[in-house]
Amino acid sequence: MLHFHKITEVSSPIEEVAALHRNPEILKELTPPWAPVNFHRIDPQAEGSVVEMTLWLGMIPVFWRAKHLNVHPITGFSDIQEIGPFQRWKHQHNFQKLDDEKTLIEDQIEAEFKTGWRGIVGRLIWLGLPSLFVYRHWKTKKLLFQSSKKMASISQYMTG
Repeated sequence: MLHFHKITEVSSPIEEVAALHRNPEILKELTPPWAPVNFHRIDPQAEGSVVEMTLWLGMIPVFWRAKHLNVHPITGFSDIQEIGPFQRWKHQHNFQKLDDEKTLIEDQIEAEFKTGWRGIVGRLIWLGLPSLFVYRHWKTKKLLFQSSKKMASISQYMTG
């Protein structure tokens, strides 16, 4: 069993972090420019909702179908691969309130490669996880910061 783990602290309330991740368009925002993906289906996040996409490894298309489980409106969710390059894939997205203005974002992945040559694509994807999640956590911080600046500007305008 393979394990991947990434943690980032953000200066945003847990409710804002959770709301950002519930947005069906967030997957597109969190996809790095060097990792082309075509999204075919992105259901609004709920228990059993589905995401279908094709990842491109150079000229090789890789279809992936994931299903959301254990969806909690504030503390996170999991997704499992139903169809894709791994024998098994489970990705847990956890949000932990540190205080009223700080949240810990934690991504944990457990995976198993397919056997033989069928596992090559999964191995290539696995090698790219560290850079993918550095980008995703950086972009999440950026989006949350932009959102908080926008809210502060609206609040200042409303109060005079």
